[in-house]
Amino acid sequence: MRGIAFFLCFLSPAPSESLLSLLPKVDYPCILRTWRIKGVRVCLRDARPHACLIIENAYPCGILEVTRKPGSSQLKELETLLESIPMPETSSHTGSLQFAEARVYTFVPRIPFDSALPLAIPTGPPFEVNYISEADPLGWRVDWLDRFLLPGCVEPAGTWGSYVPRSGFVDGSNEVISSYLTAARAGRVANRPMGRFVLSRYPFEPRTGHYVQPISPHPSPCLPIGAPARMIERNALSQSGEYLLLHFGVFEVCHGCDPVTLAPARVSWK
Repeated sequence: MRGIAFFLCFLSPAPSESLLSLLPKVDYPCILRTWRIKGVRVCLRDARPHACLIIENAYPCGILEVTRKPGSSQLKELETLLESIPMPETSSHTGSLQFAEARVYTFVPRIPFDSALPLAIPTGPPFEVNYISEADPLGWRVDWLDRFLLPGCVEPAGTWGSYVPRSGFVDGSNEVISSYLTAARAGRVANRPMGRFVLSRYPFEPRTGHYVQPISPHPSPCLPIGAPARMIERNALSQSGEYLLLHFGVFEVCHGCDPVTLAPARVSWK
């Protein structure tokens, strides 16, 4: 690790996004497209029976960022924080083995319209920094930590690969899919640190069949985590190696009976 940090202004162009600029790019129709009724439940409320619909829908809950330039970020809000973190040496990669840094932020925006449908909306801060891989240089670059702490754990992220080991190295020839998997792995680290250094815990674990929405290099509709390459738009490749994704968790609720919870992973992305 270098003893002196490289400042962001020397490493990359000025950040291109802010939280305000992200809001109009959110795929809000993704919430409605994924809305469905799962059943009916009856519970006691004020000593009286109360019936409610069990519903689920996707909802934006985080920002996942991947970069191949240590110390860089596409978010303006990260400039000052990244300047204070010593930057590790850039890890090289050969052949199909790819490496990237990652960041995870909690981001729970309010929907800008009134919905006649009951929605499962998670509770969380408008913005919070959870994980910066440069601040976790050992864990993000070696796989023995997960092999020791998560023995025998092989959990597939659909067609993208495995969530484990939760490191920045991904063996894959498709840079876009490798970057999306890297982002999901970082979200897993921030959700369940287990020996890793995080700034704050990310409460929404990225799960197979939940959703991400590409914002950069080009905004596009949300797609399921683990979806096959044919579902990814052709212009999804970033010439700079930087990717910005909105994480849409799938949440379920029975208003009046149960709190909002994160739905289980999907076996299929269909």
